[in-house]
Amino acid sequence: MALMHQKQFISSLFLVRIWVFQVVMSTNIDDPYMSERFEQWISKYGKDYQDAGEKESKFGIFRDYAYMADYINGANRPYKLAVNKFADQLPWDFRQNRYSIDDRRVHDYDLKKIRVPSLRYENMTTLPASVDWRKNGAVTPVLYDTGNNCVSSWAFAAAATIEGIHQISTGKLFSLSVQELMDCAVYVEEMGPYGKYNIEYYGCAYRLPEDGYNYTSTRGLTTQENYPYSGINETCQKQDASNYVVKIKGYEYPASSETSLMKAVANQPVAVTIRTGGDFRFYSSGVYAGACGDLRDDVHYVTIVGYGTSDDGLDYWLIKNSWGTDWGEDGYMRFLRGTDDKEGLCLIATEAVYPIV
Repeated sequence: MALMHQKQFISSLFLVRIWVFQVVMSTNIDDPYMSERFEQWISKYGKDYQDAGEKESKFGIFRDYAYMADYINGANRPYKLAVNKFADQLPWDFRQNRYSIDDRRVHDYDLKKIRVPSLRYENMTTLPASVDWRKNGAVTPVLYDTGNNCVSSWAFAAAATIEGIHQISTGKLFSLSVQELMDCAVYVEEMGPYGKYNIEYYGCAYRLPEDGYNYTSTRGLTTQENYPYSGINETCQKQDASNYVVKIKGYEYPASSETSLMKAVANQPVAVTIRTGGDFRFYSSGVYAGACGDLRDDVHYVTIVGYGTSDDGLDYWLIKNSWGTDWGEDGYMRFLRGTDDKEGLCLIATEAVYPIV
């Protein structure tokens, strides 16, 4: 019931925003300062357009998002938006570069069947009021997923969680190779009634953090320095990949609730799926409580590296994203925790997973 009310609220919010945009656009379409703002934005992010036609088209997209950010920032919301480096991309273009358009969990019956919640942390009765694994030395610097038509957030989340549990168990922190997971961790989908037709998927399609965990448990994972990130699918560099520094035993799932997720995060960083949408990509600061995406679209993987409560009294998850340090709060996000729905805002607690050593 809570989820239904949340969806109804989000749908209503979307309609309100359309109306707001129409009003704002009708009153500001000739804003003489918007062109100057666009030029400053181009200079800041080093944008380079092919011709005047493309630049004009991008200006229209930028202008709409700038008005949206101004409106949200002027409202009484617990978070702020920024007209960031994504402000010249239409939703569909952004989705293709950043999000998994078809979540494999939706149609992968075998995966759903074996997804049995672990009891590893379920018996915890006392939890710390706040956790920040960065302060414990278990989090590496934020990287930038360049999004070259390659959905790779699953690999960033897998690497980050492996880095975390390895540091917690050994005291040694390595920046692990996201690119090795993209190039070498192959997912094979069986086709046909007897499974004799196989399709192999590499880094840019139908991927889950579990694919990275399966690979690391059998082959190990090398460092970012040894196998650098390029952001595109490449042939697996087996010689570099063989020089691994970390191995894990496998992975486990907490139950699909914020309570179980909180118990897991109290012990290690956890990879989660967020159905992002709306103004998520323009998040700048505060505790995000905005709109969510579709169940099948806008699938984005991030790493929860802690939780806490803001000065305003809002409980939040501390999220490490893979969009660079110029996004959000130095690459991180505080995301609303403790909604009426036990699975959390944007279903954040439904598909959590963490590696084990």
